[in-house]
Amino acid sequence: MYVIEDKDANHYTITVHQGTPSTGAERVIDVKEAASTVATSESHRRGWEKWQVNYIQERNQGWMRVVVAEVKRE
Repeated sequence: MYVIEDKDANHYTITVHQGTPSTGAERVIDVKEAASTVATSESHRRGWEKWQVNYIQERNQGWMRVVVAEVKRE
């Protein structure tokens, strides 16, 4: 599951929730890859040719891994 939130015309965030047990670094990488895929799709949809993705938060909420990615147009 993911949520896209607009911040301004050149900046949005993506929150990705992993709904399976999140033990180990592999799970974090999976969630970051999902965020990157969403960022690519969403940036293309917006007509952005160049953008940058920064992972600004990752945390374990019990059994769920959550990664927040910040996307900015360059």
